[in-house]
Amino acid sequence: MAHATLTDVFIRSIQPDPLKQVDFWDGRLPGFGVRVSPSGTKAFQVLYRIGRRSRRFTIGRYPILSLSDARKAAQAALRDVTLGKDPAADRAGLRRDPHAFDEFIDTYILTYAKQKNKSWADTERLLKREFVKVWGKRDIRLITKRDVNSVLDSIVKRDAPSLANHALAVLRKVFNWAVERDALLVSPCQGLKAPSATSSRERVLNDVELARVWVASGKVNYPYGPFVRMLILTAQRRGEVAGMRWSQIDLAKAVWSLPSKSTKSKRAHEVPLTLAAMVVLRSIPRTQSDLVFSTSRNVVPIGNFNRRKNLIDRVSLVSNWTLHDIRRTVATGMAGLKVDPHVVERILNHAIGSLGKVAAIYNRFGYLDEMRDALTKWSQHVESLTVG
Repeated sequence: MAHATLTDVFIRSIQPDPLKQVDFWDGRLPGFGVRVSPSGTKAFQVLYRIGRRSRRFTIGRYPILSLSDARKAAQAALRDVTLGKDPAADRAGLRRDPHAFDEFIDTYILTYAKQKNKSWADTERLLKREFVKVWGKRDIRLITKRDVNSVLDSIVKRDAPSLANHALAVLRKVFNWAVERDALLVSPCQGLKAPSATSSRERVLNDVELARVWVASGKVNYPYGPFVRMLILTAQRRGEVAGMRWSQIDLAKAVWSLPSKSTKSKRAHEVPLTLAAMVVLRSIPRTQSDLVFSTSRNVVPIGNFNRRKNLIDRVSLVSNWTLHDIRRTVATGMAGLKVDPHVVERILNHAIGSLGKVAAIYNRFGYLDEMRDALTKWSQHVESLTVG
């Protein structure tokens, strides 16, 4: 390694070392230099640090790139480093193939799914596990219906017909987005039918199973254990509970207020919090984050539900159920406790229901007291299952 004021005369005079590369660093611009290979190739470079890591960024070869232009490019790169950007990463990004399937999926997740889908991480895992693993860098414009059906058929053969249907639905969104972005003319999913017949789930946990899941969730650490208990105590959707925020909770009134943007139905919703639900909330560690249930340094809501649920399955010895089945279980259980159907529908935030369209418009106060009574009966029922 040597230091000198780089000039055209100096660079032209450098003789290569036949045994190794040699770096010459500019005395005028720290971090800017020229590397001379044993073959005599001379390339301008920038050496810089991102965090604790040193990075090397090749600007271009001399004399194809002049010293003057190289120094300007080095100054721009070092300015980017000062602003927190990594010029080597940006250069790598320019070489990405936007039509390679794996890279298009990365773009889809970053640009669309993360903005629109609270469970984007699950979507990303499914796409990479089922499709990227098979198609890799194949040009998305060359993927055919036969290719799609081949992957779906392999999923069905694994005895996972519901997963195959879900995978098609997710992939269809990807390719429809590609058409909207003008990356494709026609989606290979167009006209494809679900590979397996669908049936409405009717799984309801019985009292013994519910008690086991409740006890098991008490043995699983934050955030997933308390999260499952809050599902049981509120009957709200998985994504809505996962996105619960402290700013939405009135601890004095014991009410959780969901804005319309946070609900699947796109309707604002108030959920009374029973004494049992408040106990769960008070057990949760408070951080600077507004999220009640969070991982990843408290900046995103929890995800990866299936893997964590498997832990509860092992502890509870209850199988063949989903987190959404809890919602159905609560609704069925409240009906068994003689809660009026329209109150159950209010708790579930279902549209209109037995009230009728006009009545629903003029009853926006939401039967909060009736809902609290119903959820209290339900929480007391759950408690009774685990006493003794």
